[in-house]
Amino acid sequence: MRFALKYMLVHRRFSLLIKPQLFNEKLMLRLALDRRPLLITLSDKLLCRQYLAKKVGAQHISELLWTGENAEALPWDSLPSRFVIKANHGSGLVKLVADKTEVKQHELTKEVNGWLEKNYGVDSWEWAYTQIDPRQLMVESWIDADSQDKLGVPWDYRFFVFAGKCAMVQVDTDRVLKETKSSFRFTAAWQFMPDISIYPPGITIPARPDRWKEMIALVEEVGRDIDFVRVDLYDSRPHLTIGEMTMFPEAGTEKFRDPNHDRWLGQFWQLELG
Repeated sequence: MRFALKYMLVHRRFSLLIKPQLFNEKLMLRLALDRRPLLITLSDKLLCRQYLAKKVGAQHISELLWTGENAEALPWDSLPSRFVIKANHGSGLVKLVADKTEVKQHELTKEVNGWLEKNYGVDSWEWAYTQIDPRQLMVESWIDADSQDKLGVPWDYRFFVFAGKCAMVQVDTDRVLKETKSSFRFTAAWQFMPDISIYPPGITIPARPDRWKEMIALVEEVGRDIDFVRVDLYDSRPHLTIGEMTMFPEAGTEKFRDPNHDRWLGQFWQLELG
């Protein structure tokens, strides 16, 4: 009932989540009741790397440069000029370091160590994250991709995959450039969905990537054994790189600009609870 109340407060729509039809209803019910160990594995950034390596091969995950329990132990001098630092126990606990010479190490250390003081799952009501010990930091290599912004930050292709079948992709471009930051959505056949895309006037709609079929095949293989997962992918070379797997996008709070889209996306999900 606590999650049903949260759903109604966020979406301004009555639902007890008993017979969910909408995507966000099903996502909220997963948050409330689903306790499968797989959710923990795929939510833990380090365990997810191991899962992906077994599933599709280590060539599809970025190089792991360092792990530790305190940012003060970062091997700063030996790190490359560009890298990504993450915590394993939450969503959004990520820092893109595009040029370490422009970063004040003591400020980065303070920010990153602060992540370890957060019980992310309690704050977000996401059970899987509450089962992950917030002690691990990780540094991954920077991803060079075919599609990236002028700062070299790769575009994020976020595939919504239901039991091994992709229904939609969300393409997030210019993620750190506020004036051009955009989120485009397409069907699996690359049909543009303008009613639920967000982008500033004058921005060009992205063209279908050259390796689109390869991207679809990879994310569908990754999501084949899961009723729903969002697979975040980068069009890097020589191998496509999976950034992470998201089990609870926006924790069920995203308000689609077109409410019909919530129902359209929900029809692909045959919800499993364990």
